Amino acid sequence: MTKGITTKTKYLIISSPPLIKYNETHSQQVDNLNKNQKNVKNIFRNIFNNLRRLYLMEWCSVLRLAFVRKINLTQRTLPTKL
Repeated sequence: MTKGITTKTKYLIISSPPLIKYNETHSQQVDNLNKNQKNVKNIFRNIFNNLRRLYLMEWCSVLRLAFVRKINLTQRTLPTKL
């Protein structure tokens, strides 16, 4: 355990706020849940878009190396010695 941090503050740091507040009406709760759902969808969409972009960038670099150095692409891995 690190100095100066109690278990109570650790719990407060890692805990998330409740999704539903009890003093809201049902329609407000539904609206908030829909907003949370959209946020989660956007987060996952961004993650997958970034992964796809990285994958495409990696393959573009492999193809560029293959074109410049005339590497056989059926090897799947780049040779260490050219």
